[in-house]
Amino acid sequence: METWFAGALIVGLTLASALTLIVKRTALSRNWVGQAMPHHFHDGPVPRLGGISIFFTVVILVLAWMVFRSGWASYTEQILAVFVAGTLVFGVGLWDDFSPIPPFLKASLEAFSGVILYLGHVRFEAFPPIFSGPLPPALSFCLTVAWVLGITNSFNLIDGLDGLATGSALISSTTLAVLFALAGQIELALVSAILAGALLGFLKFNFSPAVIFLGDCGSLFIGFLMSTLGLVLLKFTPSPAGILIPLLAFGLPVLDTILAIVRRVLKKQPIYMPDCEHMHHKLVASGLSVPGSAFALYTISAFFGAISVLSVTMPTHLMLLSTLPLCCVAGCFVGFGYHKYVPEFHQLNKPIDLQIDANSAHREGGKNPNRRTSTRRTSVGKTNVPELDEVLVGRHNSHRAGVAFSDD
Repeated sequence: METWFAGALIVGLTLASALTLIVKRTALSRNWVGQAMPHHFHDGPVPRLGGISIFFTVVILVLAWMVFRSGWASYTEQILAVFVAGTLVFGVGLWDDFSPIPPFLKASLEAFSGVILYLGHVRFEAFPPIFSGPLPPALSFCLTVAWVLGITNSFNLIDGLDGLATGSALISSTTLAVLFALAGQIELALVSAILAGALLGFLKFNFSPAVIFLGDCGSLFIGFLMSTLGLVLLKFTPSPAGILIPLLAFGLPVLDTILAIVRRVLKKQPIYMPDCEHMHHKLVASGLSVPGSAFALYTISAFFGAISVLSVTMPTHLMLLSTLPLCCVAGCFVGFGYHKYVPEFHQLNKPIDLQIDANSAHREGGKNPNRRTSTRRTSVGKTNVPELDEVLVGRHNSHRAGVAFSDD
């Protein structure tokens, strides 16, 4: 079995690397590139159609495996549903890469892919640990569509830092391969290994400094595959943790998506509105380099994956206890991201000397009403901590060159 996994990983890596080179050269020769956007960290035009290499690597190798390996006939309906829905999501992303799609239309097409999965019997049959018995059809339908929408877009949302979405998906797909192997589902474990190999082959081009990006066609297709594999995993996982297992396997993008939705709701902004306050933005703004931020988030993602695997073999209460460190990590990001909404915490975001000035002005009781205390961050010692907007927006203009691209 280990030989098959290694073979799938190596073949996926090799094919994805070769296809990525072809896509990169073609995109550059045809000027299919996009300029840096305010919420990204790169400068200059970079091809953003790397998802094409991921899509064709997975499709080619999975079809070849199905031809080589018998026993798929009983799953024809499910396989066809996944292929049609996955191609739809990839097409939507590719369309959005060339010409931005209105958010409602984009979400509607992604939701329709969830409908296709439901009709193909790739759906929630139960929802442990909340509902252990069979779900009513209407509830199963709603949960399936919501799951596909949420997980698909969660990987799209974190695709704002060189190599982050690719590396996080690599860790998640490896986790899924292990979980399927533990459940005795070798074919599904190999599909996950093929995806991991494709991502690994693409990552060497996508890691900082990236020479090609996934684009929406890549991040959405990867997210869709993750949501589909997560749905299937629930059918073969006996653990009472249930839905928590795939959620932990996708822990980093799920956590970042939840924080993004809460943040935008608090700001009364549309939840699809891009901003510069994702986890990776905050890490870079705090002084970490782009590669350092990516590795820090890889570590969190790997920790999520490890807990997901352990939850299959350990009692539920121990698994829940082991998530406490992750809750602490989430709490730190929440604290850094939302302290501005609590007036008592405003002073924590100012240098010490400005806090003293502000307190002094308060004690003076308004003797000098024209005095204004700056809330701008300044250098402390030898470390310069500029404002987030200066780091993430000031150094980029928002115009686009070549083909217009969109991304969160």
